Amino acid sequence: VACAYARIRQARTLWVTKPALCNNLVREIKKLTGQNAIRLLGTTPSPQAIQLLQDKSIQHLVITYDSLSRSILKDDDDIDSAASYTSLWGLALSVSPFDLCVVDEAHNVKNRATGRWKVLAMLRKIPSFLFLTATRLVNNGLDFFALLNILDESRFAPGIPVLKQQLDDVLVRRLKEDLRQIGHAFPKREIVQEDITVADLRVELLFPADEATR
Repeated sequence: VACAYARIRQARTLWVTKPALCNNLVREIKKLTGQNAIRLLGTTPSPQAIQLLQDKSIQHLVITYDSLSRSILKDDDDIDSAASYTSLWGLALSVSPFDLCVVDEAHNVKNRATGRWKVLAMLRKIPSFLFLTATRLVNNGLDFFALLNILDESRFAPGIPVLKQQLDDVLVRRLKEDLRQIGHAFPKREIVQEDITVADLRVELLFPADEATR
């Protein structure tokens, strides 16, 4: 979805993801868009990275949460004041010409006290944000507040309750059943009950069945 959105809009895109998923994301971007994605490395931007950030011919750049959170130089723990913290990556990315920021595994950014949230909050000038997650979040406004605050800090300001109706304009939720209806082959989960005894468990623990003889 994110690749299609970026491609249709021809958006120069910053991708943020977990370190373990970074290489896979780079491959998927190439596969789905036909364009190479450049990975930004390190806890501080190198001169080469600064050049890459300003090179508009590069359509996709990828950075990890760890690089963002470890780039913070100053942090006074005042999350409601941008002047209380600063980050070299945050500064470099905030002045770079991006049209879209895609935040993968976005449930990792729901805590405003973390470094990763603080650096992303420095990037509010990017015109569009797309937060992606397949991890269930608690169904209330507070659970989404950190993400909503990045989207619109005046509309979703600290101390103002977030109503469930307000999420309709910014949230798209799709269940597996929804995707099955448009042709995606997600197998239905089936629960099979098997009755076992304590004796069965003891036999299995002492003499585990060999896969070849089952």
